[in-house]
Amino acid sequence: MSTAPYRAMPKQNLKRNTWYYGARCDCGLQIVVDQDFSQGYGDDVLELSRPIQVECNCGTVSHAQRLQKFRTP
Repeated sequence: MSTAPYRAMPKQNLKRNTWYYGARCDCGLQIVVDQDFSQGYGDDVLELSRPIQVECNCGTVSHAQRLQKFRTP
């Protein structure tokens, strides 16, 4: 299993009116980890069995065990 951090999806790759899972970086930016393919149905929070490393566009690597669902405008 890879120990490399998940990288934030670039803002220009995000689709309009689409649901994603992400975490908040210490710098205040939203780190988009992955698209929510259930299109917003289900729980608003994805609880992971263990923390994952997520890297923000600012370069900070954080650990997240809860990913928040959100929708792009």
